[in-house]
Amino acid sequence: MPDIFHSGSLYSVRPPTGCRRRLQPAVMAGLTLLALVLSPGIGTAQTATRLEMIHRRGFLTCGVSPGVAGFAEVDGQGRYVGLDVDICRALAAAILGSADKVRFVLASTVAEFARTDDIDVVSRRLTWELRREAPLGFLFGPIMFYDGQGFLVSKKLGAK
Repeated sequence: MPDIFHSGSLYSVRPPTGCRRRLQPAVMAGLTLLALVLSPGIGTAQTATRLEMIHRRGFLTCGVSPGVAGFAEVDGQGRYVGLDVDICRALAAAILGSADKVRFVLASTVAEFARTDDIDVVSRRLTWELRREAPLGFLFGPIMFYDGQGFLVSKKLGAK
C-alpha cells in the first residue's frame, strides 16, 4: 500500500491533466462545506446528519497532523496555526458563525480517521486515491495544495 503522506489533502480530487487553476479560499471552503453536508457519517449508522450533529454539539471537530510548518503546528501560545488549520476555522465559521468554534484532534493517518466517528473533517496533506474514497466511504473535496519535485542544476554543467 502506498505511503499516505503524499501531497494533496484528505479532501482532494484530481484535476484534469495540465489544470493548474487555484481556487479562492472562500470557494474551497464552500465546496468543502458542501462535501461535508452531503457526506454521511463514517462508521456507525446515524439518525442525524453530520451537519445536525455539529450544530447540536456547538463546535466542529477537525483532524490535523501538527508538526509541519505552514500547514499545521502549535505556536508558542498553544494555538494551532497553518493552512490546514485555517481550512478548519473557515469551515467552523461557515457552519457555526465563528472561526473559534473548532476543536483540533490528532489524525496522523487515514486509519486514525476511519477508526472513529468523532472527527467531522480532516484537513491535512493526504493524496486522493480511489482506494480510499470508495471502500472507506470518504468524500474528497477540492485540491488545496499542489507540489512537485525538480532539480536545480548550474547552467555551467550543460545538463539537459
